[in-house]
Amino acid sequence: MKSFRETFCLTVDCEPEKAWLPVVRIGGETGWHYADRLWRFRAALDRLFGGPGMRPGRRDPEELEPGDPVDFWRVVAVRPAEFLLLRAEARLPGEAWMHFTLSRENSATRMCLTSGFVPDGPAGILYWFAVRPLHSHIFRNMLLGAARATGCAVLSGPERNPVSDHVC
Repeated sequence: MKSFRETFCLTVDCEPEKAWLPVVRIGGETGWHYADRLWRFRAALDRLFGGPGMRPGRRDPEELEPGDPVDFWRVVAVRPAEFLLLRAEARLPGEAWMHFTLSRENSATRMCLTSGFVPDGPAGILYWFAVRPLHSHIFRNMLLGAARATGCAVLSGPERNPVSDHVC
């Protein structure tokens, strides 16, 4: 089965532990660091079509564990200051996921955000290509918003990482 993904990366002038804070606080009261109105609109559409929509609150605003809901996403895996993997529970013609990774680069941190999608048939393939331009814009700016929320300087990026972007 084919899957699609797109990755954006940037470098921020702080330690991974500090860069992690805006990532782990994502969703809920904090929002998504960019286009919160669009996220709420997407959640309202999801609820209209029988999905969970925007779930209220979080178990903990500063910590995530596998299985925790984050709005219409579910935490699949988490390792503090290293990665967060979320799977969408919204109604979609396939399976969507979002993966944040952080890695130390000398005294700075490389932050990456990968969005992925495993389409369910032709409708899913059409969906990916229809929403990809909007998703690219949102995820690029969401990563930048998370980096700015650290309070540290953004040293480079965000840029698309073509090595990580492909059809599997």
